[in-house]
Amino acid sequence: MNTREDENQIVHYIQTHYEYDAEAGVVRNRRTGRAVKGWYNRGRGYQQLNVRIDGRRHVLHLHHVVWELCHGRLPKQIDHLNGNPRDNRIENLR
Repeated sequence: MNTREDENQIVHYIQTHYEYDAEAGVVRNRRTGRAVKGWYNRGRGYQQLNVRIDGRRHVLHLHHVVWELCHGRLPKQIDHLNGNPRDNRIENLR
């Protein structure tokens, strides 16, 4: 499978499994309504999610998930305006 196909599958997965709650600034699981927690990368402090798509494991950065849910595409790079990698509110991302 090539990278473009992987990206399309990841975008579809994000759109069908998650939603962004702008008031709370969190990503929620569409089925349960619970906030997605994930885990924090020790090196840089980014919140990450492990997802399995067609039997393959993918690691997603939560700030990329927020961006995709708000803008409809996965970015190559995102900057946290306030420098805090744990602050994934859309207004803090560019």
